[in-house]
Amino acid sequence: MKKIFIVPILLIAVFFSGIALVQAKPDQPNPASDIERGIFVHYPHAKSEAKGVTTGDQVNDFKYNGIHWAGNAPEVKYIINPKNNDGLSEDAVVQAVDTAFQEWKNHNPTDSKYIRFKDGGVNLSLETPANPNRDSINSVSFEPLNTAYPNAIAVTFYWYSRSTKELLETDTIFNSDLPWNITVNGDPNSYDLQNIATHEFGHWLVLGDLYSQRDSALTMYGYGGLGETIKSTLGRGDISGINKIY
Repeated sequence: MKKIFIVPILLIAVFFSGIALVQAKPDQPNPASDIERGIFVHYPHAKSEAKGVTTGDQVNDFKYNGIHWAGNAPEVKYIINPKNNDGLSEDAVVQAVDTAFQEWKNHNPTDSKYIRFKDGGVNLSLETPANPNRDSINSVSFEPLNTAYPNAIAVTFYWYSRSTKELLETDTIFNSDLPWNITVNGDPNSYDLQNIATHEFGHWLVLGDLYSQRDSALTMYGYGGLGETIKSTLGRGDISGINKIY
């Protein structure tokens, strides 16, 4: 998966009851050059890499560049558009997305620095283009991506302040041009939503992709595959990553 940087924008953290509710706000006057957009693109395994896992998930590897959500106890609200081309029910999509976010919350220590992902509900009219600008919503949706990112499984965009290293907004798009499912044992003909979502939401923490074969059992391993479910649960390095940040 490759990172690309581009574009401009900004965020306000609202504090109440000791929790910072991190929700995108309309842009405030600020030097345009201070805000940048980053992109994580999740691609399938190359044929030469689609071999069995040779190491377990206890490898203590992670990649982090210092960008983070604002506040001492950030609460990040997300909106879901569950519409898809595979007949997956709205409830099933929402549950898979919520469970993927919960996996990251489960492994974050309950001290004063604790990330809180909060389900902000469903919006069936929400659309995120393949080359989005900030829209004041942290969004999760299915959209066609093959034109902009051929064969990409999913793309996560994030906006941040270069001066403060604070995250301002994140959007994840699952490629609706590819087959999707929500399975227990893995469907070899489709991508498992919870599996891929758990990986993408690691990018909401700005954890980077790992490409070494020794990391292939970790959630943040940079390639995905049909029928894969191993990313649904965090490995040692993934847990070390979130606890390094929060």
